[in-house]
Amino acid sequence: MTFTQLVRAESFPQHISWQWRDTFALCILPLIFFNSFILEQLFGISVQVALGDSIFRGILFIAICWLYKSMLSMHWQKYKQAFWRSSLLVVIGAIVLQVVISLTRSVLPLGSSGEEKPSILK
Repeated sequence: MTFTQLVRAESFPQHISWQWRDTFALCILPLIFFNSFILEQLFGISVQVALGDSIFRGILFIAICWLYKSMLSMHWQKYKQAFWRSSLLVVIGAIVLQVVISLTRSVLPLGSSGEEKPSILK
């Protein structure tokens, strides 16, 4: 039994086909960067840019939820059927992710910008 078969809480169809909504979902990150670039060019760095970016991301979130509503509904039903197992997997996954992040931060050196910090003692 493979790891994915062991930890999944639901069975998926054997064949999953790529659809236009998947292409849209893949283009969300470049759209967010492009929107931020355009807003920054128009308004500079300001509250309007942050507000516009937040509204744009909210619209994209609603659009993705609407595009994937049938899949999300099906997955929610499967999640409720295996609630305790699914919840346990989510908690264990969060703990493992935090451990990986902590280990990675302890191994990597502290970042330096190449600039010296001003010293009071100089």
